[in-house]
Formats: sequence, C-alpha cells, structure tokens
Amino acid sequence: MALKPESRFIATVHKKLPSTIYREKTNNPFRSGMPDVYYEGSRGIAWVEYKYLAQARKHFTPALTKLQALWLQRACTHNCTVAVIVGSPEGAMVLPGITGVETQVTAEWQPIQNVVEWLTAAVS
Repeated sequence: MALKPESRFIATVHKKLPSTIYREKTNNPFRSGMPDVYYEGSRGIAWVEYKYLAQARKHFTPALTKLQALWLQRACTHNCTVAVIVGSPEGAMVLPGITGVETQVTAEWQPIQNVVEWLTAAVS
C-alpha cells in the first residue's frame, strides 16, 4: 500500500533525524485530537502535528481540529515543546508553539533539513 503524502513527508523527516531521538507515530482512531508524533530526547519531549499541502501556497491556515488545538494547548501549559510542521512540494516550515494555528500563516518554505535541525534542538 502506497503511503499518503503526509506519511511520506513524516518518513522523510524521520530518516534524517539522529537515532538518539525516540519517535512514535501516534495515529489511533480512538484518541481524537492526539498529535501525529511524540518525540523524546535527552533535553525533553515534543508533540508535533503534521500537515501536508499538496500545492504550496503563500498564505494558508493550518487545518487543525478543535481537539488537536486543545491537545497542543494543554501540552504547552505542561511545558512540553509543541509545534505544527507543514510540508509541501516547495519545502517545509515549523510553526512552534500554538501561535498561528487558528489564523492565516504566511509561508516561508525551507528545506526539510531545517525541520530536522529544529526537532533535534528541541529534544536532544
């Protein structure tokens, strides 16, 4: 079975991460709102919701559900690193914290390696 674009994007990020960073894809139909991936390293943990845009746009609103936004907000109040990571054919970008998840974002597409470096710095 072929991977969907978002899953391929996540796999690409994971292949570039150091092996010292634990990662667990948390897709479970019984846990509504749970972010896509849990990361853990020597410096801490991070919860990340991934989104993939089939066509890169200059402006977009991350399509978080209310439960996803609530989960990220709760994790943030418990001093967890949280982010929405958005991928597109033009590259990727990190929206750290919960800022911008309900408002329009101006895209600044960067190489996927920048996402890998951000994740690595956040947890290891």
